[in-house]
This record gives sequence, C-alpha cells and structure tokens, in this order.
Amino acid sequence: MKYKCLILDHDDTVTMSTPNIHYPSFVEALKVLRPNTEILTLEDFVSNCFSPGFSELCKDILKFNKEEQEYQYKVWTSYTKSKIPEFYPGFAELIKDFKNAGGIICVASHSESEQIKRDYMINCGIVPD
Repeated sequence: MKYKCLILDHDDTVTMSTPNIHYPSFVEALKVLRPNTEILTLEDFVSNCFSPGFSELCKDILKFNKEEQEYQYKVWTSYTKSKIPEFYPGFAELIKDFKNAGGIICVASHSESEQIKRDYMINCGIVPD
C-alpha cells in the first residue's frame, strides 16, 4: 500500500450534505427569521458560502443578530442529527476497500463527530479512525 492514510473532507466531498442538509436547514431558518426576504437558490447559497463566507452571509448580508444566529444553528443541528446524507457514488466502496486493506481513514470537517461516525457507519459500514 503506497499511502497508509486517507484524509477526507466530509461535507460535499464525501457526502451530499449541502443540497440535503445545509441548504434546506438554512431555508427553513430564513423563512422564520426573514419571512419577507427572497430565498437564495441553492447555487447562490453555495456561492455565498465561498465568498463572502457563510458567517458573513448571516451576519453582514442578512444581519442576523446573536439570537438569530443561535436559532439558525439550532435548526442546522436538528437537520444534521435527523438527516443522513448519502455518499457520492464510488466513495463508500473506495473507503471500505481502503480500510479492509489496512488503511487508516481520517475525516476533516466542521460537522460534529457523532454525525460523521453515523454517516460512515450507515453508508459504508465502518467508522473513521
């Protein structure tokens, strides 16, 4: 084995989390916090998450105060705890094969470790190292 360790990003690299978790939870929170604001498309949401960034989108553009940011986070965590994102095609097999060959799987993510472990167990039957 040439490489003993795979270091993988979780959200939107291995899993389809933005279209199935991050964006829908954002839309749900926005409908409550800014009911008269036009909802961003998925493409605009993704674009804004890269530039200026998600935090800036919420604080500077949408002007969420601290309580509204906490509400948005609460909605997001309810989604991450209740929704299991699918892995992109080919990733589950790659990860299983690599692990079965003695490789080490590491995950780098802003997601919470319990949800990462759950997602890996359900999608490919292993827990990252």
